[in-house]
Amino acid sequence: GIKSPYFLKNKIYINENKKIEIEFLDLDLVHDKTATELEVEDFIKNNQEILKIDFIDVAYAKITPKNLIEIDEFNDEFFKKIDEIENNILNGSNIREINEIYNLKLNEINNFVLNDDSDEILEEIYSKRNQDKIQLVDKNDYYLIFEISNINKKIPNKTNPKFLEDVKNNVILKKKFEFNKSLFEKIDEKIFNDDEFVKLSKDTNNIKTITIKNNNDYEIFDPDSLKLLYTLPKESFSLVTGETNKVFLTKIKNIYYSDMEKNNDNVEEYSIKANNDIINDVYTSYDLSLNSKYKVKIFNQTIDRVKNYFR
Repeated sequence: GIKSPYFLKNKIYINENKKIEIEFLDLDLVHDKTATELEVEDFIKNNQEILKIDFIDVAYAKITPKNLIEIDEFNDEFFKKIDEIENNILNGSNIREINEIYNLKLNEINNFVLNDDSDEILEEIYSKRNQDKIQLVDKNDYYLIFEISNINKKIPNKTNPKFLEDVKNNVILKKKFEFNKSLFEKIDEKIFNDDEFVKLSKDTNNIKTITIKNNNDYEIFDPDSLKLLYTLPKESFSLVTGETNKVFLTKIKNIYYSDMEKNNDNVEEYSIKANNDIINDVYTSYDLSLNSKYKVKIFNQTIDRVKNYFR
């Protein structure tokens, strides 16, 4: 079998266990969280289609033994009439025709849209608005029958507090996105520096420092961000994410390396990793050699078509 030398095991150990001292700024502290009246108006004007929501016209009734057979018992007579109503629906009857037979005491609401005060019945009806327009639903304690006669997509009234709040949140989200994008481009073009970092923070107390102990230290940053940070050199800036989708601006201040002791408990683990790297390098070299010798051409579209046969 393969026996990897110490320096290969040590190389992997050093990379995975180096300590990284990082300065970081939570961008929530510097994002613009305001939305002016003009910005709200412009957002509504420029996003007409995506802001449209469903307004429904609906008629519904709760069916109980009391209002269907005039007693409080779920008996055979009650369920027989429920079966009749179900058959009427299947045969194409609308809710008004059914109501004429069973006198269900219909509730009718036009231009209904969900809001924070909507009751459970209307919430359920609204959630089923894209299903069958007339439905009979068993709610255990009663049956719910409803028919949605019309769905109208339109922008809510600007006086609607919930709508305005949603628009403001979208404006703020758009600002955050554009801010982060601009910052990322500066970092990518290597024109972002320490002076801008301090200026951006608004207060140097907003810039925190942490030392990451190894590549499994997820105290602040998520796994993908940590993986990125472990590839970057000293003095580099980056945008990374953490818990609850927070976005951080980071700068690698220092990197501390330490060698693996030869009697370390994890020697076997790093031996396996080093052996795998050697095997992968051998296969890669072999593939390159074959490609060079026989001028092998790989067509990605052909490979994708072959993959599709096995899905």
